[in-house]
Amino acid sequence: MGLESNGLLLERFMKSRGNRGELIVESFVNDLAEAIGQKPVMLYKASGELVGSFEVEELWEHKGRPVVKLGGVNSITEAETLEGCEIRIPKAERPEPPQDEFYHDDLVGCLVVDSETGKEFGAVTAWRDFGGGGILEVDGRLMIPFARSICIGIDVVAKRIRV
Repeated sequence: MGLESNGLLLERFMKSRGNRGELIVESFVNDLAEAIGQKPVMLYKASGELVGSFEVEELWEHKGRPVVKLGGVNSITEAETLEGCEIRIPKAERPEPPQDEFYHDDLVGCLVVDSETGKEFGAVTAWRDFGGGGILEVDGRLMIPFARSICIGIDVVAKRIRV
């Protein structure tokens, strides 16, 4: 799941599709329809600036990619202005993650500790995704692969990760 200060990142609009203002999206959740629900969604620019609130009129899949039709967006030109924008939901409204899964932003701030020696490596300052598995950035200088074989104990309530 996405790491964003303005809430949980659900999807990012990639490009317009069709002539009714539809947008092909990159989804960051397993079940986009469940995550969005029946309520309006908040759109943000990548910079974090709020674009506005929109009703999701339709959501379907085309060639393996989700496609969204937003209320009030009725042309290719209007859809193109939203390319790169993101749909986010407030943290308070996000669903509980499945057991042994975590939201990336819950990992930020966790102290990373060597499970054998107790040595503290520092706090997670960012989540990085370079196309493979995720990477925990620790104090802006150390990169630790986010893998079960390496991150053997994660307690987001206590803000500790044992490696």
